[in-house]
Amino acid sequence: AHQLKGSAANLGARHLPTVCAELEQVAGAGDLVAAAPLVAEAQREYGRVHAALAAATLGAFAAR
Repeated sequence: AHQLKGSAANLGARHLPTVCAELEQVAGAGDLVAAAPLVAEAQREYGRVHAALAAATLGAFAAR
């Protein structure tokens, strides 16, 4: 979660780093029950970020 948080922030993602920070905190405290929904949320948000980056990349290539 820590590396993903930093990478997502560097790419300009807003929500994914926040979710990753929460996940780091609860997982670090050993609260795996609370971590499970955060993992699911991080996966969904990662999918959104991935799709947005793919669309931006394809758009940049199409404009050439």
